[in-house]
Amino acid sequence: MFEYRSEIQIGATYKDTLSGFQGVAVYVSFNVTGCERVALDCLEGNELKAYEFDATRLKFVKGPSAEVKKLTKVLETAAPGGPTTRSRRV
Repeated sequence: MFEYRSEIQIGATYKDTLSGFQGVAVYVSFNVTGCERVALDCLEGNELKAYEFDATRLKFVKGPSAEVKKLTKVLETAAPGGPTTRSRRV
C-alpha cells in the first residue's frame, strides 16, 4: 500500500505561477505516476471557475479562512457516512 503526503492545505489560497489563476484548494489527487494535482476553485462574478494544476506550479498566497477551519474541524469529528445497515420499511 502506498502512502501519499501533501503540503497543500485544503481551503488555503494558491496562485498558479504559469497562468496567474488564483483560487482556493478544494482537493488534492495523485496520478498513477505519483504526480500531485490540486484543484483550485474561484468565484468570478456569479460563475464558479475550477481548474486542476500540478502542485509544483502553485505558490501559497494565504491560509484557510476561519470559516473553512471551523468546517474542517466539524468534518473531522463527524461520524462516518455511508449507507445504513438497518432495514427500511417501504
